[in-house]
Amino acid sequence: MTTLPTHLSKLWRIFSTRRGLRLAISAHDLGVLMGIDEPDNRTVRRYIDELIDFGFCIGSVPKEGGGYFVPTNDPELEFAKRDLLGRAEKLRRRAQQLDDNFRNGPPQTDLPGTG
Repeated sequence: MTTLPTHLSKLWRIFSTRRGLRLAISAHDLGVLMGIDEPDNRTVRRYIDELIDFGFCIGSVPKEGGGYFVPTNDPELEFAKRDLLGRAEKLRRRAQQLDDNFRNGPPQTDLPGTG
């Protein structure tokens, strides 16, 4: 088993006391508990991504007042996956729209403000 870097061990210790969707914790609150003070919580989100890359299961609640959680059962896991798959589908549609606009829309040099 791989040893976690200190910052990830600290984050996992926080998650280990807050398992389940009902105990989701915001990125801001995770940052406070870890001593990270930044307005956009990028570091906390990056650390969560790193934990997932190490094999940990962490889901998110995207709505206002949401946060991150460790799924404890299949419905919670499905909830976390549903959010990710929904966001992936939105990104896929956006990529397709960009492709369609580039190939079928006005030449990009003809758009206002480009010439």
